[in-house]
Amino acid sequence: MVGYELISSGPDGKAGTADDLHDPFGRVLKQGVYAEAVGEEILLARLRGVELGRATVKALAEVFQVEAQAQEDAAAATSARSWEAPEVLLPPSDDLPALDPAPGAAAWRTLGPGAHTAALALPPEPRRYLVVAGALGPDGVATFAELSLEAGVPLQLEASLPRRLGSGESLLVPIRLSSLRDGQRLELQVSSEGPIQARLERGTGSALKVELRAGESRTALLRLSALGPRPGAARVRVRVLDGKGALLRELAASMRVIGDGSLRAQHTGAYVQRKAELRVQLPADARDARLVLAVSSPRDLLGEPGLRELGEAHPALSGWALALRGRAAPRALLDALARRRRSAGFALEPACAAVAWSAAHEEEEVGRDERGARASSELARALAELRSPASMGQRAALLVALAAGAPGASSSESGADPVAALVRQLRDEAWDAVESELARPAVMARLAAGLLLLDRRDAAGRQLFAAARGALIRGQPRGRVLGGDAGREGWVGTVALAIAARQLGEHALADELAAGIAPRLYLGWSDLEAAFWLLAASVYGGLGSASATAVEVRVGGGPSRRLQLREGVGTLALAPGDASSPITVSTRLGEPVLARLEARYRRPVAAARAAPLVASLEGHLGRVGEAAALEISIESTTATAVARPILEVLLPSAAELPEQTRRAIARARGVLRVEPTDLRGLVRFHLRPLEPRERLRLPLPVRWLAGGAVRGLALAVYDGDQPWRVSSVPARLLQLAFPPEEVW
Repeated sequence: MVGYELISSGPDGKAGTADDLHDPFGRVLKQGVYAEAVGEEILLARLRGVELGRATVKALAEVFQVEAQAQEDAAAATSARSWEAPEVLLPPSDDLPALDPAPGAAAWRTLGPGAHTAALALPPEPRRYLVVAGALGPDGVATFAELSLEAGVPLQLEASLPRRLGSGESLLVPIRLSSLRDGQRLELQVSSEGPIQARLERGTGSALKVELRAGESRTALLRLSALGPRPGAARVRVRVLDGKGALLRELAASMRVIGDGSLRAQHTGAYVQRKAELRVQLPADARDARLVLAVSSPRDLLGEPGLRELGEAHPALSGWALALRGRAAPRALLDALARRRRSAGFALEPACAAVAWSAAHEEEEVGRDERGARASSELARALAELRSPASMGQRAALLVALAAGAPGASSSESGADPVAALVRQLRDEAWDAVESELARPAVMARLAAGLLLLDRRDAAGRQLFAAARGALIRGQPRGRVLGGDAGREGWVGTVALAIAARQLGEHALADELAAGIAPRLYLGWSDLEAAFWLLAASVYGGLGSASATAVEVRVGGGPSRRLQLREGVGTLALAPGDASSPITVSTRLGEPVLARLEARYRRPVAAARAAPLVASLEGHLGRVGEAAALEISIESTTATAVARPILEVLLPSAAELPEQTRRAIARARGVLRVEPTDLRGLVRFHLRPLEPRERLRLPLPVRWLAGGAVRGLALAVYDGDQPWRVSSVPARLLQLAFPPEEVW
């Protein structure tokens, strides 16, 4: 029920008191002996899906107009009614598909004439099932029969295994067994493969025997230990056998041993016209370094490895770039584009989608096949989402996206082209902004690019270009960039000015701007808008139009190596030791290329205060199996607003941030979105802009999966427009204890 919260008022019958129940499947009593004695443990086991509810069986039976039986030994009931015979039946088969473990799930199969024995793979949880069979006679009369049955193992196995362990780390994971039948003699076994050792704290280490009564639960402790300092993949398996050695339940999980510290990256780059030298400086405490050189032709940046992830997340951007390059979009890209969600905000993505579907629309014979019809439908959907954005910078991006023209479906009422109408509106708004945006060089550069792409003779576009040009300064280490903003905003403005310069034939200036852009090329995949401007400069020729096929690479004084550029892009993995030597990239004929050197490595998080933000962590850790009561405080320390605050939290291996919790935090005040936890335990929070001296508090209710001594909860906070200025808080040693309950 959207907009409402459902609760039970609890034993006192009054809502809003401490005994209210918000989760019908939640625990009321504390886990332990008393909860087992009054039967709450067995109730929770059933509520989690141990038994298919009678209501579900009844609802399923009503579909077939039969009555579900109350006793399992009752005779089968039958019902008959007439129906129209279907024209097409599924191919006959004696095997039923595997049944989904969710309560109420169904499996279907068409059987041939005669008697059949159908095999059905069922989940291990004990449940009640309803089997329904139907047959269509030659007279058109359909006959149905049903039979109830029970299947599954009367045993509940609960264990939340961590996804990773730190080098040399050792954790205690609780494994809980709940019996649904008297007199079960069980054997719990554990095993592991890879650099993780798994042992039980009691028994022989690898096995433990126990006898349980109906409704009884026991907890065993599993010790997981990372062997050796090197990272690697491992697999842990937990099995429960009966007294005769038959397998009852099994749980297997893949895990990884990860090194200490957080992942860091250094980037540098150059706009190579004949020869350029690249170098990065690795810190002394860097570990497991990887060094990669990526080289791209100016018009082929769509294939740049750094843009791959963002291009997959935003297929409209890739489709737009391919359309402007005159290349057909692959079928897989169009399929992904068709799954695009409706845009409720900035209309840049629908604009790119309109251009991409317009190109696909022209390639297909409209109305003669499925693809042509889909292109027409998706083009209409994208056009319906187009609107003028609120900010002038975003309007300029939309103008650049549509400057090449996306033929729109004519309106039946006005006969006007909706794309042409929006472009005219955006152009008029850009003309009106000539005076109001004179103090913002980055916005002037964007508007100049849009206006000059429409018409290189545009007087307002030329005036904006001249004003933005006057704000240029010498770049570091080379080229020219817009002054006044050393972060993402100024970088995007420099990219836009390069587009405008090419439109006016200012090729020498455009080359200087490209040289200023290249050292921080990685800013181009920080978000959708930055990536759009970088690809716009590529496809519109703002970074140059020549296409190199190969470059020469030399490390220090070593031999020269030839790097072939396939579809305009080439990558070369270098040895970590090469970071201390100059890496020279050269082209034989002087065609310009963009070269980017990237170093990634692990490094312990140290206390630092370089960003216009600071972060701190306080609160109560809680115990294993519970959620922590932690709170993160982020504070702006400058007299100006922070446009794109980003917080990173490195979770310890014993913690998880459940999906429901992540979504709840993403709805908190001041939060834009929260990325899922990555394989190393890093969670990234994208926050709303912070006003000067503003403080934001965020809850961090991580759930503890295991006990022991672990290091974690390192923090890093920075402005996304200047990600090289970071304030950080190092990881701390955490002692995670178990709640007081009986273990064996």
